[in-house]
Amino acid sequence: MVFVIALKLLAYVALCALSGWFYFLGGQGGVWWKNTRVRDLGCSALAMLALWILGLEHWTMILTFFALWGALATYNKWFGKLIFNRPHNDVFWEEWAITGLFYGLAFLPVAIAKGCVPQCLIYSLALAVATCLWSEAMTEVKSEAEGRGAFILMFLPILMT
Repeated sequence: MVFVIALKLLAYVALCALSGWFYFLGGQGGVWWKNTRVRDLGCSALAMLALWILGLEHWTMILTFFALWGALATYNKWFGKLIFNRPHNDVFWEEWAITGLFYGLAFLPVAIAKGCVPQCLIYSLALAVATCLWSEAMTEVKSEAEGRGAFILMFLPILMT
């Protein structure tokens, strides 16, 4: 029993690291393995695998996969333009916060099916705060991106409590 738990924990940590790496690669552009689809599909698939490791098996994971894919496809620069009339040439703190929030809200289909909507809202707010603070504090692009990608999985246990 202890061995199985240790193995699952090790696998989960590896998935978090891999999600961070996929997130970073997805922002590099160019060849297929440095394309946004690596982030969008890779991080979404890893998140579903992480949910499975945490003990969740439900058909709404398919909906969650596609919702997360959509959330990962944008940094929501429209939000700063709409609210603060900021230019679209950079991502500002409020856009990072809304981006993290949408990453978390992508898990609503699973949360609704499993009756853990309050936990999903807490997860979403935690991702919003972490994504915003991390992105504003980090100066090195690789670490910044890897952190955002890892947070999606690192905070998932909140959803399962």
